[in-house]
Amino acid sequence: MIRLAEGHYPWDLESKPNMMTNANIAKIEEVGTDRVVRLNYARGEQTITIPMSATVVAFDKAPADQLAVGRKVFVVMKKDGSEAAAVVIGAEGVKPPM
Repeated sequence: MIRLAEGHYPWDLESKPNMMTNANIAKIEEVGTDRVVRLNYARGEQTITIPMSATVVAFDKAPADQLAVGRKVFVVMKKDGSEAAAVVIGAEGVKPPM
């Protein structure tokens, strides 16, 4: 299993404040119209409420031909900065929500 940036930490993209959590799902509950998810990662645990309006994504391996001019991408670089550790490609014109 590849674990990219596992943990809970500040994430400053288009709006602030923002947090990023990369973890394994330990438990899912529904509270009213929201979903409450308990997440575990190497150095901790978070309980997060996910409103029904939130964008939820799934990752899947894709062939290299999915990289094409005009596709929106999010690139995770290796620490030395010379090559990508991962590339997230938005599906059918959708920008990856990272």
